[in-house]
Amino acid sequence: LRPMTCPHHFMLYQSRPRSYRELPVRFAELASQFRYEKSGELSGLTRVRTFCLADAHIMCAPKQAKSEIKKVLDLIDNVNADLGLVKGKDYRYRLSLGDRSDDQKYFKDDQAWDKAEQVLCEVLDELKAPYFEAAGEAAFYPDEEYRKVGCTIGSDPAEMIKTADLVLKVNPPTLDSENRNEIAWMKPATVLLASLMPLRHLNVVQLLATHKITAFSLDSIPRTTRAQSMDTLSSMANMTGYKGVLIAASELSKYFPMFMTAAGTVFPAKVFVIGAAVAGLQAIATARRLGANVTATDVRPEVKEQIESLGAKYVGIELKESAAAGGGYAKELSQEDKLKQQELLASHCATVDVVITTALIGGIFAPKLMTERIVHKMRPGSVIVDLGADGGGNCELSKLGETIMTKNGVKIIAPLNLPSTMPMHASLLFSRNLTAFVQAFTKDKKFELNLSDDIQKGSLITHNGEVVHARTKEALKSEGA
Repeated sequence: LRPMTCPHHFMLYQSRPRSYRELPVRFAELASQFRYEKSGELSGLTRVRTFCLADAHIMCAPKQAKSEIKKVLDLIDNVNADLGLVKGKDYRYRLSLGDRSDDQKYFKDDQAWDKAEQVLCEVLDELKAPYFEAAGEAAFYPDEEYRKVGCTIGSDPAEMIKTADLVLKVNPPTLDSENRNEIAWMKPATVLLASLMPLRHLNVVQLLATHKITAFSLDSIPRTTRAQSMDTLSSMANMTGYKGVLIAASELSKYFPMFMTAAGTVFPAKVFVIGAAVAGLQAIATARRLGANVTATDVRPEVKEQIESLGAKYVGIELKESAAAGGGYAKELSQEDKLKQQELLASHCATVDVVITTALIGGIFAPKLMTERIVHKMRPGSVIVDLGADGGGNCELSKLGETIMTKNGVKIIAPLNLPSTMPMHASLLFSRNLTAFVQAFTKDKKFELNLSDDIQKGSLITHNGEVVHARTKEALKSEGA
């Protein structure tokens, strides 16, 4: 890409065509679709290694340059597809700025050149954003949608990661010594942004530190107003609570809402939600929308008002010690309070149709709340949906990722990674969290480390070859690592 004659003109080249005989004719047709002002002829170009798109000038204002150039590249792809050419294999784009000393003579002053150069730099930045081939198809985001916004589609993940300064992921890096070791692919000082769940993946954290990767975990972001838009834990927990109730409704052998029919009245299902953080509150709201009679409990008494504001009834115990761990999280109960909680759960679970568990200690590990004794007291046909399965499960009888039926007729469902069952919105929300984090700390198109910032400080796991996250360091120390 290079500015030509004025800030509103740009030239494109395509490198290394496979078919030199047919391409010039096809690109003449292509150029005519864009009303290009030709400054050269196509004759004679069949023998050169670099094929110029009719020496074409794109006539548009700078603010339209990006969209117009993307249209051209889309048309180039369509022409090559007709010829049976595959991008990356049979042809590629060579995108670069023109030489300032050669082209500046066409501009009235430095300001005009700077304006054109700024537009071209923005275009290059967008068009060179790498994206792994077919990665979004399962979530109904086809490759073509990424091309439209300027992403480069790659087929070699190792090569893409090796050349990246900033790596964005959903889950922790994959470690497969034979075929795939994503940490080894990263160069030192690479910035990694993902939902690492560091306390669950201590081996990954150690390797990130060893390879001197600067790793941020979005599930460790402080629960503050400023950081809400970056909090993947809340985004995904919200989806988990919603989908968990839908699973319960589909598996329960009765209606959720009350119905008055010619055959008589059917009373609403009774749903009990354990844990009233993000997932629990969404479970309460969804169950209420479906017409169920909802009760809920949480070891943090301060959430009683939130539970009741959603139309549910709060049931709880008086704790000897506070269970609030700060930041919206709960900590493990004392032994005395655990016994009180068990009695409450045993008596209340025996009266309901559905139990949905969402409890996590520190947002990471699932305490065992539903004992075998409690499950055996429940009525036949009851359903337990263990939404703590990703953290180990809240029910002693849960088989993670499976659905089982107990001898007394209670169905226990322990689904894993529920957000992945709603991939379109899960991808949308997760990507917004990542984008919010990157944009908040990007200046002059460069991600800046600011370890005095409360968000970066709270979510930074490894840096300069060391584990810097306090809770993760304590966990490694306790394991003797």
